[in-house]
Amino acid sequence: MFAQQVRDQPITEDEIMVSFIALFTSMPVDLALQIVREKLQQDVTLTERTDISVTNIMKLLEFVLKNSFFTYDQEHYQQTFGCAMGSPVSATIANLVMEYIEERAISTATHPPRWCYRERGDTSSKC
Repeated sequence: MFAQQVRDQPITEDEIMVSFIALFTSMPVDLALQIVREKLQQDVTLTERTDISVTNIMKLLEFVLKNSFFTYDQEHYQQTFGCAMGSPVSATIANLVMEYIEERAISTATHPPRWCYRERGDTSSKC
């Protein structure tokens, strides 16, 4: 579907195509925590879905994101930057961070994009 949509909207000579990729291990954890905190504080229905406070959710999330360990060649390591590959929360965090960056980039662009598509795995959607 995405490929057909791109073919239907050819790029003109004065345009460029840009692609951003959300690599879990490249996500700054502190930025991710800031964005999640803002999203949770803006969520007026959060208390209907959980009794856990935003503060406690953030403490748990910070612990998960900042305590990633792995073994390679029988040696133990701690990941010191980014979200861990294989962590169930990493995909959600990467998507939130990329949406935040995308929204800021588009809303502040001198020349906003004519069209924008977001791909996640096997699906694509208009920004």
